[in-house]
Amino acid sequence: MPKRPNPDPVIVVKQWGSTSEIDKAIQRLERRRAELEGLDIAAAMQNHTGAVEGAESNFRESIREVFGQNSPEFVEHKNFQFSLFAAFVTVTSAIEAQRQAVANKEQGRRQAIGILNGLLSLA
Repeated sequence: MPKRPNPDPVIVVKQWGSTSEIDKAIQRLERRRAELEGLDIAAAMQNHTGAVEGAESNFRESIREVFGQNSPEFVEHKNFQFSLFAAFVTVTSAIEAQRQAVANKEQGRRQAIGILNGLLSLA
């Protein structure tokens, strides 16, 4: 007898318990936005600091903690990365490849800030 696939998790819309809880959620998302706004992608990548990966992880974790594991907000953004794919461009040098990688991550950083701005309007 074939196994039944695991059902999708039940999507739970966040119910705020108090204005204090909302204020804490807003503060958390604003801290994350400030972190992203201050992130120097080029320097972090050049120096291999791990700051880009840390910011990506912090972004996802903040959404999970604010809205919940099975919230529509987290389900939509749980796999977010600053650049999910490499541009299929013929590069002529390692310098050009690095420039393109930085540009891709920078675009993702800006997208993450936009997502946080949208989520702040929900909190």
